Amino acid sequence: SMSTITSSRRASIEDPRLRPFLSSHFNAQNYVTNIIKENRSEESFLEISTCIEEIDEEIKGYISQHKHDLMSGMQDVAFLAKRYQGLESIAMKLRGSVDKMQRETLDSYELVKSRTLELERIHETSVLLRQLRQFMHSKAQLDYHVSLDNKQDLRQLASVAKTVNDLESLLRVPQLASLKLVASEVEKIKVFGERVRNAAQSRLLSSLQDQNQAAVAECLQVFFNLQSLPEIVLLAIDVTVKATVEISSAALDMTQLIDSSGAAAVGNRSKKPSSERKAMHVSSKQLLSNPSQLRVAMREMSHHWASALQEQAVKIHVLQRVVAKKEDPVSHERFSDVLRRSGGDLSADTAPSLLASGRLVDVFWSRLSVALQDVVASKVRTFPAAAPRAYPSLRRCALDVLTAIKTLAVRDNPGRGGGLASIGMLCDTLSDDEDSDMDDDRESDCTKSNSYGGNKSYNAGLFGSMVSISSPFCVSTLGRRRNGHHLVRVADTGTTGKVSTEGEIDGSRTPAGLREQETGLLGALAPMRDRYLASALNRMNAPVLQMFPEIEGYIAAVPSKRDLMTLVKAIQDEVVVAILEGDRSLVRMLTREAIKAVQLFTTKLENMLSVGPDSLRVVFQNGQYMKTGQQEHNSELIVLVSQLRDAIHKMSGQIEKSTRDLPGATAAPLYADSGRQNLHSSAAGHDQELDSFISKSIQMADELAEQILWPLVAGLADHFRDILVGLLREGVAAPTSSTQSTRNGMSSSPATGCSRAVDTVVAQLPLAMDVHLLQLPRTPPVLAAVEELCSRVLSVYTSVACLRRPVNEQSRLLTASEISALDMMVTGIISTVFTTKPNTGPSLQEVRSFRRLIFDPVVSVKSFSSNGEIADNAAVFGEDSSCLVPAPSTTICSLPYARSLRPSTILGYFMSCGPKQLPSIPEQFSSSAPSPVSAYVTMISTPIGPRSSPSSDKVSIRHIYGGPDMAKAESEQRCIDISHACLEVYIQRVNANSGDERKQKFLREW
Repeated sequence: SMSTITSSRRASIEDPRLRPFLSSHFNAQNYVTNIIKENRSEESFLEISTCIEEIDEEIKGYISQHKHDLMSGMQDVAFLAKRYQGLESIAMKLRGSVDKMQRETLDSYELVKSRTLELERIHETSVLLRQLRQFMHSKAQLDYHVSLDNKQDLRQLASVAKTVNDLESLLRVPQLASLKLVASEVEKIKVFGERVRNAAQSRLLSSLQDQNQAAVAECLQVFFNLQSLPEIVLLAIDVTVKATVEISSAALDMTQLIDSSGAAAVGNRSKKPSSERKAMHVSSKQLLSNPSQLRVAMREMSHHWASALQEQAVKIHVLQRVVAKKEDPVSHERFSDVLRRSGGDLSADTAPSLLASGRLVDVFWSRLSVALQDVVASKVRTFPAAAPRAYPSLRRCALDVLTAIKTLAVRDNPGRGGGLASIGMLCDTLSDDEDSDMDDDRESDCTKSNSYGGNKSYNAGLFGSMVSISSPFCVSTLGRRRNGHHLVRVADTGTTGKVSTEGEIDGSRTPAGLREQETGLLGALAPMRDRYLASALNRMNAPVLQMFPEIEGYIAAVPSKRDLMTLVKAIQDEVVVAILEGDRSLVRMLTREAIKAVQLFTTKLENMLSVGPDSLRVVFQNGQYMKTGQQEHNSELIVLVSQLRDAIHKMSGQIEKSTRDLPGATAAPLYADSGRQNLHSSAAGHDQELDSFISKSIQMADELAEQILWPLVAGLADHFRDILVGLLREGVAAPTSSTQSTRNGMSSSPATGCSRAVDTVVAQLPLAMDVHLLQLPRTPPVLAAVEELCSRVLSVYTSVACLRRPVNEQSRLLTASEISALDMMVTGIISTVFTTKPNTGPSLQEVRSFRRLIFDPVVSVKSFSSNGEIADNAAVFGEDSSCLVPAPSTTICSLPYARSLRPSTILGYFMSCGPKQLPSIPEQFSSSAPSPVSAYVTMISTPIGPRSSPSSDKVSIRHIYGGPDMAKAESEQRCIDISHACLEVYIQRVNANSGDERKQKFLREW
């Protein structure tokens, strides 16, 4: 068995005599050489012979023992060999059969393939014969139509187009076109098809010119049958655009604007461009010399251009209406569905989304905008003064045209807002504020047409009594609707020309830009708009540049009021022109340019500010306050800023008066309603734009005034803070003298029952205000500075008075007397300065609340308890038994006046009521400072704005009174931390002097 063979093999391998011979590294030559050298040849031979004999005996024994098994295995091998030979013969037979079947299959495949080719040729022949029959039938029809070519109407032309389309479709088949019978007719069919297309195209354009909807529908049916409906629609739009551009180029005749101003006519075709340009500049100066004639000439030119433009736009509207309603009488497929399917196959420049949605008027405006910009740019280059001057009138008339076309769409289908065209059909995006720029009272009556056919004339009244337009539609007049219907949305563009100022106003930056982008018809006037806004900005900036010439080494003086009124007059003139001749969105754009001019002026004034040390220094000599040279200079700037503020505030009334009294204003198209109402009755929609301009301009003026005043207020507050800090050095001794003198600005003896510091403040604060603030115009920034200075002085006094020690009846009476004197002084100043009753402010409320605090019996208790044990003050403090024991915090916070007090005021007062060994807050705040009290009061009473604030000078004292969150202020939190540190120092001192644990416990409770 295999186990026996394996065990024998393992025994031979493990035999130490045979192991060297069985190694893979055994070398017979080396082995023989070694045994000969060692003279062991006999022994080795005998050993090898013995091993061989033993193995031979084992093999013989194994064979004799397993003889039957070996014989059986040999028989099995012989049987398997026989079976293998039988399988091999069967496999050879099978392979021969497979080869035979393969040959038979290939023969059948070739036969089927040949028969299939024959059938394919038969089928192609059949199809070709059928197509040939169709061709001959269509050709017969075509021959009949050719014989009646001169007698065909549009309906027969549609059937001819169907026949031509069928023939052209058949000619696209190469096999059919290669037939001699068909090839001889190809050229004739192409020529006739071209004649059909030209005839239908000519009739379509003439039908659009006549606004004959029935004829337009039949012509479109022709091109529908020719399967070229989208192409002919775009072609009709392009032809109309080209005609509109040519008409506009002739209608926008700027020479009549020059002639109407009294200047000599300047020809556009001069052979000398330089002389022509020089003459144009001469005439441009005379454009504004006669504004009445100029305005009439601009109105006539604009009305003539707008009437021609509207006539062309009505054609496209007729085309759009027919496309929206027409459908094929055979397949009942709507023409609008054909455009919708073909919209994605057109190139990008054809506005596929607009065409697919059936908004043909939008496509017209879009293409006209691109084509008309070249004409407008050429006019601007040729007439650099006249073209921008005519822009407001042209813009107004352009919006009127859009309004008329929009009204047509709405009246055609009121329920759907104009058929396929949506509310945004006019392509021009308008601002929401334009909704109120339309008037119900100016719609003219018209004759409505409910059928495709017919040409009916009517007087639109669109441009007054000057224009009479022939159309089957009703067109509304140029009015303003305040009820929000029939709106025309006008974009407010953000590009204002080549001129820019040195900065941008607040709020001018938005995620989408300063203004929306104007497109469509308004976008076509963009070159003229940019030049107009740039010229207007230059005219408004001219007075500013004249006041502040940019000459090296020249230092401009403070402008006079006359110079300021020149700037205001320039801005006013530009706004009046925009209101009279333009629309609301134009007024908005122009007021933004006017804000740039005001910003430029305020920036120039800001550069003139004196910011040296003398601008903040407080000068007190010989019992009176005096201004330094820099302060005098800044005061002149404040006066000028106040005059600017007043002039801009009055600008609304001046503009109203100018719009009524200006020559030609009563005939302005924007306000030419039946009643010829004034500005407030007919142009109320412009109030928002004017108010926005006035408010932003006043805001810039006030910011500049605050930039000058608030550092001065901070300097005066620091001056009086240094005086009030001396209150703690005086003690609480009652004044004994009634005389009063001054020494270094301090009263040597009070005459009002107050400390010398308070008496000095009461006497000198009105004087300082009179010199530095009250001599200025009473504008809101000046009034705010007066109130701020009073509030800061009161806040400083409260922060100092709460630190006064010791606290007894005499000190309370002295504090009450000082508070009454300060209250009376501040109330008198405020009542004199303010015409209306102002807010008293949190500082005055805190002073009054502090007076109530020091006399309120609820604030202090005679004894307090801890764990049920009662201890009086003598048991706890010993010699300091007069120290005040404050009531619980909940009781103090529930007091009605506690909300007006800062936490630092309450803590300072209670710390002053503590034992003598308790350190004061200023001492713990800055023990190394020359004046710890002054450093602490400066910290606790100086308003600090948020970290994002650009400047801390403009932070009001009201900022430190934050209501319920007052304790979260940084200064208040620091005061609380200092109070904790003072108490810890006090506890350490007590522990060092006394070992009474019970007393220490009560001290910590206190």
